[in-house]
Amino acid sequence: MVQTPAGTLESTRTLPRVAGVSPAVLPGTSNAEITCCVRPEKLRLAARDASATPPAIGLPATIVGTTYLGHMQQYACRLTDSTIWRATVMGGVTSLAVGQLVTLTAAPQDVVLLAE
Repeated sequence: MVQTPAGTLESTRTLPRVAGVSPAVLPGTSNAEITCCVRPEKLRLAARDASATPPAIGLPATIVGTTYLGHMQQYACRLTDSTIWRATVMGGVTSLAVGQLVTLTAAPQDVVLLAE
């Protein structure tokens, strides 16, 4: 489990060795600086209600842009820490719209952790 300023994600991917730091040390360290990487097509979007309790796992976001690309739709999503993540939904148009609240999730094997 990885706590981020924008929410919580799960990862089964181990951290690579960076600058001689042991990857086994970083996940359990509260002050560890890591980057969570997820390919846009691996993100899942789920609409959420503003009054609902934030999910235990996932990144609450607001859709701030959308681009139709024929066989897929790409969404720009602003996370609670103001970071913009892009999520791609295959299959064309969906019912999500700019301004809508969503939760971004990804399968644990699709979340790659990189040491800073």
